[in-house]
Amino acid sequence: MLVGIADTLMVSALGEEAMSGVSLINILEYFMYTVMSAICSGGGIVISQYIGAKNNLLAKKTANQLLSLAMVIAFILSTLGLIYHKGFLHLLYGNVDTGVMQAADTYFLIAVCSIPCIAIHQACSAMFRSMNETKIPLYTVIVLNITNIIGNYMAVYVLHAGVYGVALATVLARVVGNALMLICSLQTKYVLHINLPELLTFDSFLTRKILSVSIPNSIENGLFAAGKVIMTSIVALFGTTQTAANAVSNTYQISAIFVVNAINMAMLTVVGQCVGANEYEQAKYYVKKLLKLSFWSTAALSVLVIMALPLTLDFYHISAETQRLVIILVILHNVAATILQPLCFNLPNAIRAAGDVGFTMRAGIGSMLIFRLGVAYIAGILLNYQILGVWFAMVADWFVRSLLFTYRWKSGVWKNYRIV
Repeated sequence: MLVGIADTLMVSALGEEAMSGVSLINILEYFMYTVMSAICSGGGIVISQYIGAKNNLLAKKTANQLLSLAMVIAFILSTLGLIYHKGFLHLLYGNVDTGVMQAADTYFLIAVCSIPCIAIHQACSAMFRSMNETKIPLYTVIVLNITNIIGNYMAVYVLHAGVYGVALATVLARVVGNALMLICSLQTKYVLHINLPELLTFDSFLTRKILSVSIPNSIENGLFAAGKVIMTSIVALFGTTQTAANAVSNTYQISAIFVVNAINMAMLTVVGQCVGANEYEQAKYYVKKLLKLSFWSTAALSVLVIMALPLTLDFYHISAETQRLVIILVILHNVAATILQPLCFNLPNAIRAAGDVGFTMRAGIGSMLIFRLGVAYIAGILLNYQILGVWFAMVADWFVRSLLFTYRWKSGVWKNYRIV
């Protein structure tokens, strides 16, 4: 996530139009990232349940099938993005200023080439997390981000390459970081590792198992991410100032909830292994423990982010009106996130890890369509609250999701959906 933050921060030196254009593509990249993450998380659930059931052979084969599947999907997405980029961007953001659209198109055309790198990272990370080797994804991502920040600095302040340079730096960073990830994944010292013959072999049995979890997961998360893209396109209707405020606020949003996102991944591994071993009481114990950690961490981070606003806003080259909007949006987001985010995002991942992906898909899609998009249209456009109405709709969606997922977890129905 720091890749998107660094790109937005660095490119803000080029003006609000350039920053707004990059931010629009960051939302699209979030969509791509979410789809790949959903596919790989589904595979990670199957791997974790096999490990819990002490079947390391099928766990390794599943990991290889997952990487193959993720790469095929990534190449399809990259190809479609390269062919239809102009039409796609004009469909979503046709009403933005010409300078914003030009920046968005330049950044998108280059960044879309790195989707296969995202696929490698997500698939290999799912494999390493499933066997509790979480340091490998961490180290490779640190290298990726250092490369990206140095590349961004060189592009903006040394080479003066603008949005084009920032996009190239992002692609280079992803290539370097995920090449390291792939090298680590080939090491046979790990219980689960990538094996080239298995990588090139199609196993219909394991692929069906992966897809049985990944497809509902991808539909739900993909539509959720698409909802965010649509909300961004709604915000784009309100002008460059509000688009820029939305972009900057999103970077603060990520800073406040990165522990929630980390615990999302932990939920898949922990609950998946417990369910695979038929230890449902352990699953409930660890979910409760992880939720507590998520609540307290989000509260602490939210307060820190709000307190740091007067200092950190100076890093962005934005107008006083944009700053005022950012402060309002960040406070609204952080207060709501502290109360709702763990139940809204961590708890459904626990339910998914047990194999109960149908319910999370239906609940997530229904809430997104009715509350996130419906309320955004009513409050943002019809009632003319603009960006404030759009962000209020986001909070309404979180509230409804939290109620639905809490009810499902307490009902215990998720125990009937074990995959392996």
